[in-house]
Amino acid sequence: MARKFTNHIMKIGNKALARELMEKEVKRMQLQRWNEAVTEEEKQGVECDPLKIFHQAVENGRSVLQLIPVKRGGVTYQVPVPITDYRSYFVSMRWLKEAGKEKERTIHFPEKMARELLAAARNEGRVVKRKQDLHRQCEANRAYAHYRWS
Repeated sequence: MARKFTNHIMKIGNKALARELMEKEVKRMQLQRWNEAVTEEEKQGVECDPLKIFHQAVENGRSVLQLIPVKRGGVTYQVPVPITDYRSYFVSMRWLKEAGKEKERTIHFPEKMARELLAAARNEGRVVKRKQDLHRQCEANRAYAHYRWS
């Protein structure tokens, strides 16, 4: 019963329960993957520590640049600027949370979130794609970089 309300629990403050549910789900998925592995090398490649998986997912979702709007001569340009470490961690975690929320509504939130964490830890999934899209936009708007200094 508590699994159904994890998202609500996180909002009202019972973060210990939400964390426990997430860790159990990630661990369950990784143990299942470990059991399905055939060779010893595959089993060695499966990480079962949920905290390490979370840190790896956040690290893989971190952006280096961000776009800021700069208005010059009545035209707004999207100018790429470097992002601070603190902000990049915040954005990565926010993207992970949003990616977990937008999947199918028939699946419980801890399972959806665990899938997103595991995908991001493997450098796949919505969060990494979003980061790559942002970097692609920054590369396309590189010509406007001189606007940020004036």
